[in-house]
Amino acid sequence: MSSTLVESTRACALCNCVERSLHGQRELRHFRPSSDPPTLEPTASSLPGPGNDDLSSIGFSDSSCLAALFDDSGGCWVHHWCAVWSEGVKRLENDQLEDVDTVVISGTQRHCEYCKRLGATIRCHAEGCSRFYHFPCSAASGSFLSMKKLALLCSEHMDKAEELVGEEAWCAVCDSAGDLLDLLFCTGCGQHYHAACLEIGATPIQRTGWQCPECKVCQTCRNPGEDTKMLVCDACDKGYHTFCLQPAMETLPSDPWKCRRCRVCSECGVRGPALPGSTQWFDNYAVCEDCQQQRSSKCAVCSKAASPSVTLQSCSLCHRHVHSECALAAAESTGDKYTCLLCKEAPPPLDPAETRAGEASEEDNAVIKMSTEPSDEPVVAKERTTTSAEGLMVGAEAVEDETPMELGMYAKSTHQPSSLNAACGLCLI
Repeated sequence: MSSTLVESTRACALCNCVERSLHGQRELRHFRPSSDPPTLEPTASSLPGPGNDDLSSIGFSDSSCLAALFDDSGGCWVHHWCAVWSEGVKRLENDQLEDVDTVVISGTQRHCEYCKRLGATIRCHAEGCSRFYHFPCSAASGSFLSMKKLALLCSEHMDKAEELVGEEAWCAVCDSAGDLLDLLFCTGCGQHYHAACLEIGATPIQRTGWQCPECKVCQTCRNPGEDTKMLVCDACDKGYHTFCLQPAMETLPSDPWKCRRCRVCSECGVRGPALPGSTQWFDNYAVCEDCQQQRSSKCAVCSKAASPSVTLQSCSLCHRHVHSECALAAAESTGDKYTCLLCKEAPPPLDPAETRAGEASEEDNAVIKMSTEPSDEPVVAKERTTTSAEGLMVGAEAVEDETPMELGMYAKSTHQPSSLNAACGLCLI
């Protein structure tokens, strides 16, 4: 086996990711055994394949492969940050680290709080907290990380961040701690930024290996610069030079762009890295080339294949191809757009205002019924000052998405009577 192939498949003994991982662990380093290395029993279990950049492949599912994590000399390969942040590793002069092999052994017996897999060695700094994390998972979980103190605070103890590190917990944009749960940790300089201040999302895949605008490098060549030719993925916020892509791009696209890692076909489930770089994608990188061809070859409504003499129309909502008789033409003023029967017959989403008003009408009817029922108590009639319609005010206010990465929309309703005495004009006595 060539040395190049060995290096490309060599993985970290803690997070199980290769050296060119996108999670910000820095380079793989070889650590020699400690002065008193533990004795490892030989095992028939082989080392699992190195994990990719999917967070679900971080760490190990079981500890049976412990001996396979060490080479013949008793040494092991671990990412720089995975080792430096680990509990039990001693830091010496000249960036030297000691007892990394001992930490690897203890890590294979400990589950990560975030991914629930083995190899976790970074403990929460809060006294009495027993949560451990892999380095990539520490960021994905939204934990607070201090590069100056090499300390982690889990989400349960994040309120201690300012007490622990002072101004280091402040956002570099707004110069305040603000919402600590919204902070992104730059794996390059260690500064923190509110996702809201940068107007980006804070999903787990964005948090891992995140780099601030000043530290952002191309994930292919690992070099900064050429900002005018730096593409930023709309899903993970990682940067790529247009000329480093395969195939290379001559100009920056005007539409949102996703890197290969973040492309997942909604039809067949295939992921971008499993396909050639030249593969075309459709519908904002949600449909792969093969599935798009299948879409255009048969009608999505009747499932009949297209014929050379009949051109299938594209639905303006789901973008599937349908026969003209299986589609409903939209208004001519909007152009030649079609809506397929599948989308047309789908039940419309409930209007929060109508739902709330319907509930209010039922309440009014109940009040009317109660007011007309006979009662043993004497009733003194008084003039009504308002009607039930005037006494009930129902409003609904639609709220737009807070960040581009959040899915869906939400609405809130408010119920505001005009006055306390006008809550219902039928039962005022």
